Amino acid sequence: MTIIKKLDAVLECLFKISGNNPDFVKIEKWLTENKKGVHTGEIQDCLLYLYNEKYIYCEYMGDRTAGYIDSPYAHYLINVNGKYLYETIGGFEKKIENENSEKELIKTLQIRQTAMAKLVAGVTIVIGVGTLIAALYYLNELCKSYHWCSFCK
Repeated sequence: MTIIKKLDAVLECLFKISGNNPDFVKIEKWLTENKKGVHTGEIQDCLLYLYNEKYIYCEYMGDRTAGYIDSPYAHYLINVNGKYLYETIGGFEKKIENENSEKELIKTLQIRQTAMAKLVAGVTIVIGVGTLIAALYYLNELCKSYHWCSFCK
């Protein structure tokens, strides 16, 4: 199981038991009962990551503004960012897939944009050269008619 799947498992757990004021014991119990395959140390790592990325917050002794606290009395609560990630995007794995497909789309568009720029430059050069030839031809004809220069006489 990848770390991304473990993060998603912990995020899912926090989302599903958020009304039960989850502490570490409740989180570990839910993950074990639902066979998510995340062991104790990984749960702590995932919780700390989720806290640092502002997907959860810690409530300690009634204080919801407490920093991350690794204590049996701390409760880990999913916040709006975490709920949004879980509900609308589907977790970290989906978020990464979306970002990767977005990067591929941008690369494709950049390649097309570069090709279009080269085409426009080529067409501009052809039109410019054509205009220059036509102008020189016209000036040459004028010069022959009116003998403006010593070359045409």
